Amino acid sequence: MLGVIVRAALRPGIANPCRLLRAVTQISERSFVHQEGLPKLPVPPLKQTCERYLAALEPIVSEEELEHTRVLIQEFLKGGVGERLQKGLERRARKTDNWVDIWLCLPSVYVIGLHYGRYM
Repeated sequence: MLGVIVRAALRPGIANPCRLLRAVTQISERSFVHQEGLPKLPVPPLKQTCERYLAALEPIVSEEELEHTRVLIQEFLKGGVGERLQKGLERRARKTDNWVDIWLCLPSVYVIGLHYGRYM
């Protein structure tokens, strides 16, 4: 379908291809124009994050490793460490425009299964 539209647009007398290319190259200049108007990315609940982490691990680890990770996650959720870290993350989210941005810039951080848009 797109090929038909492009061929029709490029037929002599229909459109000037140079004008079409110029319009496409100008898009990158406007990419962040509406950034300030967008809502902030919400911090997902801790329990939901842990569940997604387990779901991401399930196809790549053995059943024994997965069960061990489940135990560790339960300790993390009940021990208070997870809740303290979650509150710190929520505090950071209130103070910054994009709380995820810093984690993606650090070279020592490995993000497992960060496909945030899929779950919203």
